[in-house]
Amino acid sequence: MTNFKMKIYCAFRGGVKSDKIESPLQSTIVISIAFFFVFSAFMSIQALQNSLNMEAGLGVKSLACLYSASIVSSLLAPFCIKVLGGKITVVVAFSCHAIYVMSNFYPRFYTLIPTSILLGLVTGPLWTAQNLFITASATRIAEKRKKNLADVLNRHNGIFFSIHGVAFGIGSVVSSIIFHTDITLPSGNVTKLCGILECDSYRQPNTSNISFISTNRPSPQLLHQLFSVYLAFDMIGVVIAILLLPTLPVSDWIKKKSALKSVYSMFSSLSNVKLVLFLPLTIMTNVQRFVLYADFTKAYITCPFSIGWVGLVMASYALTNTISLQIIHGVAKLIKRQILVAFAAIVNLAEMTFWLFWNPTADHLPLIFVSVILWGMTDAIWKLEIFGTIPVLFSSKKEPAFANVHFWGSLSSAIYFGTASYLCVFTKLVICIALMVISMLLYIILQIKLSREQSPDRPTKQEINIEEKEQLNNTSTE
Repeated sequence: MTNFKMKIYCAFRGGVKSDKIESPLQSTIVISIAFFFVFSAFMSIQALQNSLNMEAGLGVKSLACLYSASIVSSLLAPFCIKVLGGKITVVVAFSCHAIYVMSNFYPRFYTLIPTSILLGLVTGPLWTAQNLFITASATRIAEKRKKNLADVLNRHNGIFFSIHGVAFGIGSVVSSIIFHTDITLPSGNVTKLCGILECDSYRQPNTSNISFISTNRPSPQLLHQLFSVYLAFDMIGVVIAILLLPTLPVSDWIKKKSALKSVYSMFSSLSNVKLVLFLPLTIMTNVQRFVLYADFTKAYITCPFSIGWVGLVMASYALTNTISLQIIHGVAKLIKRQILVAFAAIVNLAEMTFWLFWNPTADHLPLIFVSVILWGMTDAIWKLEIFGTIPVLFSSKKEPAFANVHFWGSLSSAIYFGTASYLCVFTKLVICIALMVISMLLYIILQIKLSREQSPDRPTKQEINIEEKEQLNNTSTE
């Protein structure tokens, strides 16, 4: 019995030989595969929530509760990793994902809301642990092979987000296969405005040139089949994390921090001008992603077509995102990443402007696919830029930097879903465009600041001090 307990303990702690990651690439691959199964379920359910649970806004309200709770968990993420360790943090979070999926079998306010809050409380530590796993792997390889850390980070982030993107695609395909009976345009009495005028409080007016369609909910049997598959995915992810995921090396920074110091250090890191200039970019990309997941799927896919098309369309987005991550990783070695960021910003602005004047109808299906393919390509650029820049700019304090990214991302998500029931798609797109413009202006200022600091003609502090001393000596001699 003692040996059995020791084996279970070792499985959770990642072995007894070392508290370090044995193979850096192994850590990246294992955590990517574990996330693949868990987030195949979560991202697909998230994309369907606004279409499946429209009554009283249960879908968006549950997501608002989830991301509101994740604000708190983001504050305490470094402390949670210190207490539990990176591996146990991941296992506990994956288990909460399984509980969340179970609540969707019987979605009511008293089932979905509490499990959403529970999931939110583990979201911050989960993603902070993921970031630290990837950064630790990339750092070890960069030091061992004497390679540039930014390039290695891009490669490892590319591996993770490629597999992560495939997860969304697989989850979407599963929902599309199960909802195959709903792949044609349905008919019904309850209709809603589509496109930019889609609002929860709106109903069909007497006359309008906007297209209408009913948003029938799939049968309980189909939904139970879907959530059974997703629950199996979550359990596979939990098993992989327990048996294969190595331990995460705990940095000296985490070891020295208590819960209060962890929160204080996160907010005190906002005194860093670079972080303040960079965070709006992470907030903007987060809001953009939810515009696609929640509003585009409902107003531009479910409304003019049917919920059966959501899976196929989002699978094409995920596939494009995965392929683009690998291509962009190679392209980033040939051209400056700032050019890629500018390209992504221009494409996203053009798309959102087009959506403002687009009334989707049943014959616009090709435009739907083109839109999500372009979105998947630009989203790959944002992911590589954000998660490749943070560890390089804030190498000595990666934990509070990542905690800030997830805190502000969670806050923006909570605000977004909390107001989703009260705003039309038009208003949300205008807000998103404004965020894009502001974040790009601040990003340009950040790049100018970095280029000046890295300029070879710019004197260092030591050189400035020597020059000042020489001037003082000359003055005293005279």
